[in-house]
Amino acid sequence: MLTNKVCELFLFHCQHNKQLSPHTIKAYEQDLTTFNELTKTQEIECFDKKQLQNYVMQLHQMELSVRTVKRRIACLKSMFRWLEREDIIDINPFHKADISIKTPKQLPRNIPKSNLRKMLKSARANLNLTKEDSYHLSTLIPVIIQNAGFEAF
Repeated sequence: MLTNKVCELFLFHCQHNKQLSPHTIKAYEQDLTTFNELTKTQEIECFDKKQLQNYVMQLHQMELSVRTVKRRIACLKSMFRWLEREDIIDINPFHKADISIKTPKQLPRNIPKSNLRKMLKSARANLNLTKEDSYHLSTLIPVIIQNAGFEAF
């Protein structure tokens, strides 16, 4: 069976049997279109681990984000598991394939000034402080302890 036909069947399975959301179906369509373009139409039974590694390398060369590459691989992995369950293929190319892509850690986002102002205003209100009050630690600790219900040390 040709790759493009298999992709159509898999999308039909996802849409009607698994009843995935339209957003997921659209993403899978994009992922499988890229798969068909990069691997050329061929017999799905001939797709092996070496071609899989080549496909991943081509995805990286397209300068896609790491998350997009991971999603495309996950989509393909899901399709090949389905093909194996349906006995369309005998050997899953993902079997014993070492494809691990690390997602870079993201730095935390800054809190917008407007949110900081709201938080500070709320804290002042909770501690019964005015904007003009002194905010030295020595004067705040007793107020915080009193409002938090802690007893003095």
